[in-house]
Amino acid sequence: MVPEKIFDILKDFTNNDYKSILIDGVWGIGKTYQINRFLKEFVKEKKNIKELNVLYVSLFGKESIEDLHTELYFKSHPGKIKFKQIVKFALHSISIAASLTAINNENISLDFSLGIPEDKKTKDKIEKKNKTNIVILDDLERKSSQLKYDALLGYLNKLFLENIKVVIICSEREIIENESDSFKKFKEKVFDRYYSVSRANEDILKSTLVSKRLTT
Repeated sequence: MVPEKIFDILKDFTNNDYKSILIDGVWGIGKTYQINRFLKEFVKEKKNIKELNVLYVSLFGKESIEDLHTELYFKSHPGKIKFKQIVKFALHSISIAASLTAINNENISLDFSLGIPEDKKTKDKIEKKNKTNIVILDDLERKSSQLKYDALLGYLNKLFLENIKVVIICSEREIIENESDSFKKFKEKVFDRYYSVSRANEDILKSTLVSKRLTT
């Protein structure tokens, strides 16, 4: 599959029944470029009519679920950055669950579920979960080894329960050897479908070889 297909895959993902997909491709092939294209073109258009909520985070250097959740929170709450260290500290002492709700055309609210008794406001939030909510996690292979796949699996399951779809982008060949078995188990449990991106000239070469076989 050529890199340009990533745009169409992400576009289709907003409408299909998959809860999670994996897009795998070597470094430098253009995965992040196509994601940015999707965010700037398709997502921007959909936001204008409040149909689609998307958050993008790189897993590069992430050491814990708290690191990931904190960044997602502050990407959806610009202007609260000065409280980042306070919230990050607090996240270590609470159980994390997340939900996405639109608060206006520009922002997405990533709310914590802290075991507070359900009130009318909470019910209203639940009733509004009728939009497509997506979290895109890039650079899986560049996460810290301290962030374990089991922990990531648990966090993603919480997102799924909150009606949040997940896209993970990685270069599988760069995943370190001592994590390969954990990644394979993670891959089998998490993804409804996964895609392999190759360079355009490789696809052309394969197509040419197939054509030659058919004509000989």
